[in-house]
Amino acid sequence: MIILRHGRYISGTRIFRAGEVLPDTPGVQELVDKRLAEAVAEVKTQKAAKKREAPVAQENVKVDT
Repeated sequence: MIILRHGRYISGTRIFRAGEVLPDTPGVQELVDKRLAEAVAEVKTQKAAKKREAPVAQENVKVDT
């Protein structure tokens, strides 16, 4: 993910402002080299990963009645 740090960037008919995510193109890579944009690694949160896990089925559970 590449985020524009300063100013504005025009790509085709789209205007990107500071803080917006840019597409990964050769022109944007030049902005990263000039330090006008920053390449940020995508981080998945553990909370979202835990929600996706299916509940574990419990087998052979003894219940006193």
